[in-house]
Amino acid sequence: CLDLSRSAWLFYFKYIGILLVGLQLCFIYKVFNTGTIYCLALFCTAYFRQCTYFITSILETLSLMVIDCSKGVLSNTLILLCVVFLSTFTLLFIPIYNFIGQSDSKYFMNAHDIPSSDSFQHHLCVLVPYRDRTQQLHVFVQYMSMYLTLQDIQFSIFIINQTDSYRFNRGALLNIGFLYSDSSCDYFALHDIDLLPNNPNVPYKYPDVNSPLHLSASRYHPKYYWFKKYFGGVVLITRQQYRAINGFSNRYWGWGLEDDNLRMRVFRAGLRIFAPVLNSTYKDTFLHISDNSKGNNRDKKNWLSKERRKIDLKGGINDSILQEKPHVLQFPIMKWKCIIINAKLKCDRKLTPWCL
Repeated sequence: CLDLSRSAWLFYFKYIGILLVGLQLCFIYKVFNTGTIYCLALFCTAYFRQCTYFITSILETLSLMVIDCSKGVLSNTLILLCVVFLSTFTLLFIPIYNFIGQSDSKYFMNAHDIPSSDSFQHHLCVLVPYRDRTQQLHVFVQYMSMYLTLQDIQFSIFIINQTDSYRFNRGALLNIGFLYSDSSCDYFALHDIDLLPNNPNVPYKYPDVNSPLHLSASRYHPKYYWFKKYFGGVVLITRQQYRAINGFSNRYWGWGLEDDNLRMRVFRAGLRIFAPVLNSTYKDTFLHISDNSKGNNRDKKNWLSKERRKIDLKGGINDSILQEKPHVLQFPIMKWKCIIINAKLKCDRKLTPWCL
């Protein structure tokens, strides 16, 4: 069966539109010249910039090959009629594509009209799961401190540092950050350390909506723009919402899956996922910073393991995941400061043997 969700419709109309433009280019090439076809191809690629350049180029190339093989078969009058028909048909797809792209769906809504409360009535806790990324830590704290200050937001940055020898557990670290952060924080930014907002309009203010706000939705993420169900990177969520979904599962050791599981928990709790509408795309909304330190490659060991990929909707913030009480200290970086939570995790090797 066809999945006629919002993402599916966007996909279908996007590529139908490109196919139609490719056919037009074929007919125009027949009537005019090679220079014209490449100028129009450049315009077509720019218009459909959210699509893969490779696919666009392949369509145009195949169209040229077909036309070269069929010269003299069609009359110029018939070709021009086809151009007019295809042009009209394509123009019909453009408003349909825009309408679907801006409309709401059951689980994904735009947030351009969502009101924000007075920033000084709220306190944002930025929770950052961390291990051995010193370069990124210094850049992140200074950059985000200046960025949030410019948005007049009262904030605290918590770096949850995993100090044990087990594989990295992003979900468990964020749960610990939620439990041991400042009690005055009424909403949280679940934030990757290698992702920085590049658009000054990315809204970190308290959202007056009864659902999480995904700031780095796929349309804005520099690496995962192709994955429509992506729910990692940067997520704003209130304290009440985090408790309602029972936080993250603690069973996902190593890279990936914890954000997919969180997305399922959001829907299971009857919440939606909002995303802001910004005047930017995945190319310029966020900066992805890299750390050249050794050992920072993604840990994908056993990523495809059937046992590791099991869905967990029961475990969460109330699970005992710590070997000992975390050590909390303030850590100054230039004129800014953050709070380090040194967390030593424990692992039940019978339940999750992939933690090693």
